[in-house]
Amino acid sequence: MNRPIVADYRLLAAAGILSVFGIAMVYSAGQTDTPTAVATAYKSQMLWLLIGLGFAYAGRQRAPRAGSPSEVIALVSRPRLPR
Repeated sequence: MNRPIVADYRLLAAAGILSVFGIAMVYSAGQTDTPTAVATAYKSQMLWLLIGLGFAYAGRQRAPRAGSPSEVIALVSRPRLPR
């Protein structure tokens, strides 16, 4: 089955622009005259962006009925309710 890689290019472009804008905002907020703990927070944001892109790619490659990695993580990490 040949499916297009991206169903909606405008949505992908908007998500990419907002992600880059968000990382730029975190980077600029960490640039101060005195060193602070948030000076390297943008590196953490970039790491999580790459992890998210990896999960998105992995979820795209799986069979539709197999369940995406995000579904598996959601099921495993859901809070247990007391009985």
